[in-house]
Amino acid sequence: SPIEFAALHHNHCSVMTVLWEVVGGGETGGIRVRSGCDLSSDEIPERLSKGALLKQLQLVGERLSYQRLNGKGPDIGWVSLRLKDKELVVKKDSSSAPLWEVVGGGDKGGILVRQGVDVASAQESERLATNSMVREIMLAGERLCYELVKGTGPACGWVSTKLKDKDLVVKKRPPKSTANAQSKAEKKVIAVHASPANPNVMKFQTAALKKMLGSEFEWLYPEAPNSWQPAPGSIYPDEIERT
Repeated sequence: SPIEFAALHHNHCSVMTVLWEVVGGGETGGIRVRSGCDLSSDEIPERLSKGALLKQLQLVGERLSYQRLNGKGPDIGWVSLRLKDKELVVKKDSSSAPLWEVVGGGDKGGILVRQGVDVASAQESERLATNSMVREIMLAGERLCYELVKGTGPACGWVSTKLKDKDLVVKKRPPKSTANAQSKAEKKVIAVHASPANPNVMKFQTAALKKMLGSEFEWLYPEAPNSWQPAPGSIYPDEIERT
């Protein structure tokens, strides 16, 4: 019912965002949408287009109550996950989606959040606090649909990435993997040459070993601190070095 939809829409941000993509209906102009969970509920005339991205409001068995984020079709309704053995919608994994940090709104208690991509859509009563961290659900131009990861504000909604030339949210660069760097840093080979030699000679002498060990080791070739000079008149410097 419309009342049921309104209640679901009001509360849909209170839980972790679950996304679905429409994969069926390519040959029929989209998949069927009904006004309620029951298969006997009224069918909405417009179909939900293939490729549409949906936000889960409620899941009852194999019936999904959704809010449409993009694509064409009813903004809200109920669809079946599959028809016989054919999938109609599939769950999308957002765990690897980009993270954004709120950098604007410091002088206003946060940035403005709206319920839709349109800047004229309804405004949330609470602002998204500066320094909050959000996960991208979808990006439409300079409008970001997000779910809150850290901080305070609406659990999900739409914000502008910038206002005029001022950034409101900025994408966080993925952290560099330190495992390989630490592993490599912990596996160092210090190859110190003996007299009378130098780092270049040592590199030549250890080339085969370095190739065998692979790239997991970092090789260091320091210059030995003491220089060596053969004894005056010496014919076999190596013999004198051993003494």
